[in-house]
This record gives sequence, structure tokens and C-alpha cells, in this order.
Amino acid sequence: FDEMAEFMKERVLAGGPLDSEERDMFSAAFKNALTGRRHAVRVAVQVMNAEEQQSAVECAAGYKSKVENELQEIVRKVLDLLDSHLVHTATSAEDKVFYLKMK
Repeated sequence: FDEMAEFMKERVLAGGPLDSEERDMFSAAFKNALTGRRHAVRVAVQVMNAEEQQSAVECAAGYKSKVENELQEIVRKVLDLLDSHLVHTATSAEDKVFYLKMK
């Protein structure tokens, strides 16, 4: 889904409003890019809480930190696209509401 999110980012930056299908693809691409990473964070937390070996706990904590940074970057990218391109170029009230709800 990272490739799909990157493609949709390029489409937004190319200019022009998104039609309803592109809008749904934009939303789905970034939602799915986040979902797997959020699950990975939950698993890392479970490992940190369940493991008794310090090395495993440190490894899980490092992985959790890395994935959280990736999550923050993806969210930052989506918010930037919404703020700088999509909200103000929305052609209908429905489109504008959709983008504002994503924020």
C-alpha cells in the first residue's frame, strides 16, 4: 500500500481535483499504509510486556520506535496534502467534507 499511497500523492501534486474514485483510492491508500504499522506497534508493545529477556525487550522497543516514526511521517504527509492541496481545491461540499473528516 505504500506504492499506492505514493502514486496518489503524485496524483494530488499533479493538480486538479480528485474525482470520487480517486478520492476513495487516496483515503484507502493512506488508511492501509497506517493499519499495518499500527498493528506492528501493538505487537511490539505486547512483546515488551511479555518478554523477560532484556535483549528482546530492547529489540521490540527499538522496532516500536522505528514504526512510530514511520507512522508520524505518513500522517504528516497526508495532513500536508489535505491542507495544501485537497481541501481548498474541493469542487463540491461533499468533497470538502470528506477531506475535512480525514483530518
